[in-house]
Amino acid sequence: MIHEMIRVCCKDGLILIEFVNKNSLALRRKNRAVRLSVKDIQSIVKEYKGNLEIIRISGILFFPQTLMNYVPVKLLNIFERIDSFFSKIFPGFSTRCYFLFKKRKNLVGRRPRVGIIVPDVIYPSIKNKTISGHAQIALSTANILKNNNYDVTIITNKSSNKYILPDFADKDLNVKAFLYDVF
Repeated sequence: MIHEMIRVCCKDGLILIEFVNKNSLALRRKNRAVRLSVKDIQSIVKEYKGNLEIIRISGILFFPQTLMNYVPVKLLNIFERIDSFFSKIFPGFSTRCYFLFKKRKNLVGRRPRVGIIVPDVIYPSIKNKTISGHAQIALSTANILKNNNYDVTIITNKSSNKYILPDFADKDLNVKAFLYDVF
């Protein structure tokens, strides 16, 4: 599937690979989920002999997500910072990893536009530190793309006016919300 993504990607196109990391320190039990490792993806990139540029390798959830459920609310901010610190330093041991890479060629002209569809990405401010992994990945990807001069729009379902994007999301992200039945 990764080879097919690379094949259909146009020049200067970006490819995001998100996967459950088989080398995660948090996931030592066996299950049927497909798991890859950072080395697996790096070996695929090497097959393309320099025609792919790795923009970023990142990880989230260095510690098990279930551990977060046992952390007192007052300590969640500290726990999240510690988890983010270790995930940044050791993405190859995080529970979820993602690679962002593009086909080689300089970007010219206008900024490329990217839309990321992700339900339930806007949360009540009280839950700002405990958002779901699916939203963390989408928002982290949006931040990376925005920092690489892409025009990014998050497409999500409508929520209450009291709901906000999490703290780590770029404050300049465009957000378009639709009725829930769109998903």
